[in-house]
Amino acid sequence: MTTPLQAARAARGWSQPRAAWELIRLAKRKEIHVASAASLKTQLSRWENGHVTPDFYQALLCELYQATPAELGFGIQELPSGPVRDGSPGVALIVKREWTRDDISSLSDSFDDAISSSAIADIEMLAHEWLAADTPQLVELDAGRRIGDSLVATAEHRVIQLRRADDFVSGRTSHTLVQQELQATTKLLNEATLSEEQTRRLLTATGELAQLAAWVAADAGLHKQAAKYTEGGVLAAHAADNEPLAQISYRH
Repeated sequence: MTTPLQAARAARGWSQPRAAWELIRLAKRKEIHVASAASLKTQLSRWENGHVTPDFYQALLCELYQATPAELGFGIQELPSGPVRDGSPGVALIVKREWTRDDISSLSDSFDDAISSSAIADIEMLAHEWLAADTPQLVELDAGRRIGDSLVATAEHRVIQLRRADDFVSGRTSHTLVQQELQATTKLLNEATLSEEQTRRLLTATGELAQLAAWVAADAGLHKQAAKYTEGGVLAAHAADNEPLAQISYRH
């Protein structure tokens, strides 16, 4: 019996190696770290046979095949932590095939609401949407190099959201979320036209993200990676002239 994932791949005429390659290409564009091509091919086979549910990759697969979770047979509303709340805005977001600035803002509002309510199933679902959506930093960079204070405030708020979400999602998901956000904020620092104050605020956000990444990596036993995050966080904090943050990061 053909599974929905097999049917989606077959509809495009792709082999499993080609599907794995397309998934890697999509993840690279979105600056999300995924497994190697050989590993993904093996995982894809298991997902298609129904042996394992691709929890971490669901949002990417939906975007890759331009399909909803239900169309790929994921049943994402029934997460291990329980059902998603009726009327959750995240349910509407997860079936989006194209994202706009308003969608990203709505995702942020939904994330805040889910965290405030400790709605774990919603948080898990929205975390996967966060990974699939383009970051506001990259969206604004694509629109032009000069940015406003509102985007800086958004970047700062996203650090708070990730810190709070870390209490609810798996270590691997948290690490990927923070890593993606760190890359996006660093890219904004490197490429945008910023005022001195905007630069200072984004450097502080970068330092806080690096600190959070170090904590998550250390919890996962990735001590060398945690040390690199710590070093980067200290450098960003010093550059922002934020000595309290530098001292906290260094003590970690």
